[in-house]
Amino acid sequence: MRAIVSKLCPFSAMYGASFAPFLAGRNPVLNMVPQATLEEKFLSVYEKEKQKLKEKITATPGGVFLSLDSWYWDADVELYIICITVHFIDGDWNINRKTIRCSPKLVGSYMLGLLPRLKSNIVNVKMVLKEVVQDWGLQEKLLGVTLQPSEDSIKEASLHLEDDLTGRKYLVAKCKLLNIPCMVTALHELIEDSIICDMTPAWSCYMTSSPERKQKYEQVLSQLHLDGASYGSKNWYSQFCLYEAALQFIKSFPLPEDRRHQTNPLRPSFDDLEAIESFCKIARPIYIAVKAISGPHNVMYNSYFHVIWRLVAVIRELPSMNNTERSFHVPVVQKEFDNNWRKWYLWLSIAVVLDPRYKLGFIELCFRQAFSHDAGMYISEVRAKLYELYIQYSYDNGQSNEILNNRNSDSGTQISAPLDNQIQNYTIAQATVEEFKELHEYLVGGLCPQNDSFDILKWWRDNSSTYPTLAKMARDILAIPGCAVSAESAFDSCDQRVEVFKGKFRPETAEALVCAQSWIKSSGTAGADDGNNMLF
Repeated sequence: MRAIVSKLCPFSAMYGASFAPFLAGRNPVLNMVPQATLEEKFLSVYEKEKQKLKEKITATPGGVFLSLDSWYWDADVELYIICITVHFIDGDWNINRKTIRCSPKLVGSYMLGLLPRLKSNIVNVKMVLKEVVQDWGLQEKLLGVTLQPSEDSIKEASLHLEDDLTGRKYLVAKCKLLNIPCMVTALHELIEDSIICDMTPAWSCYMTSSPERKQKYEQVLSQLHLDGASYGSKNWYSQFCLYEAALQFIKSFPLPEDRRHQTNPLRPSFDDLEAIESFCKIARPIYIAVKAISGPHNVMYNSYFHVIWRLVAVIRELPSMNNTERSFHVPVVQKEFDNNWRKWYLWLSIAVVLDPRYKLGFIELCFRQAFSHDAGMYISEVRAKLYELYIQYSYDNGQSNEILNNRNSDSGTQISAPLDNQIQNYTIAQATVEEFKELHEYLVGGLCPQNDSFDILKWWRDNSSTYPTLAKMARDILAIPGCAVSAESAFDSCDQRVEVFKGKFRPETAEALVCAQSWIKSSGTAGADDGNNMLF
């Protein structure tokens, strides 16, 4: 069962010609249970694990986030799978990212006749989200939703959830959700929609025009630290992989020394070379950002600022690059990135402030270096949101405004005459100092050393008694999901897990398989059950 879940295999694989002899070799007298029994047992275990996960979410001290991804069934078919993942930091300060729902969503009603097996499972996004929130008991814990930036229907569905929220916790406003556009999808669209010219055929022919060149090209490809592009890869990523190889390739076959036009009729021009250098200059930090944001389950929201900040610097340099107009529309890239940056920077900055290696001083330094006269606006917004959040989280803990409230109540019983204005202002100032004491002590305290072994969740766990209010803020903000896509499909046009729904599974079984695989991967435990780990 664990093998089936880990690889999303069909249940019939257990009875195949290759696996049955293996089992016989392990146990010659083994009696195989019927396939239907195996599937029934799997669903029974899945329901038990689902209940355990529900209890874990209920017990978690902080809030939770949802992310929504769309897996297209086929490029020409108006049906896709809505994948919903829950993100939270539990009581032991471990990050949890687990898929909890996969539902087919229909766009064209004519497809119902072609897909009768899915007919009873077709639902709209509003219904799916509402069911998930109710089924998993998230009404008092849901803080935000990460969405595909181009899916207006999904955004509308997330806003519809706010009517059912009952919790006091919030990041934007009471019973309002924080809507974060999926950063990975936005980065793809940033470069994909602005490409002007595809020089892939010319460079491909140039690097493979002779056996010697082809051998060198294959050697360069093997040395590049890139995930190889495949048939289903994003168009920009396929170009980037080839152009990166081309830049390495010309070190072995420099263009200036190649004068034999007759033997190399497809030799690209120097303008072409400059154009691909400019393309790679922006594609490289986008690739790094996508890898980081969609990467390992233990990477926190505070890490995303740094990879996005590298892209900020490159975007500002675009007008000075040579032959950029051959590759992409610079104004389009700058405008689109600016729109996304305004949606991202505030929460990314708050997460960095809550990183004891950087804090507020690092954000102020970055903004002053990059934005000059506009830096004050960015810094003020980050400061204002930081203090606003601190007040709210203190209030939820019964601490905020306590001094001011006590002062007002005491003044009515102990002092008959109104306070003098000077004394009143002094009292308020003292109360403010006390109210923000924890925050001020954290901000002015020393920075933690930067090293690869630093674990931000462990730091907040160890220092939660020193900074109780900030620890509660960190538990929520560090859990914000930066993207809605999986690491396996970060550079692909379609998530391969959609194939499970095309296989010979009932829809509920396909959903259980995908969710269970996510639980195994996010927990990092695919071994035997020890009483705490999942049974799969």
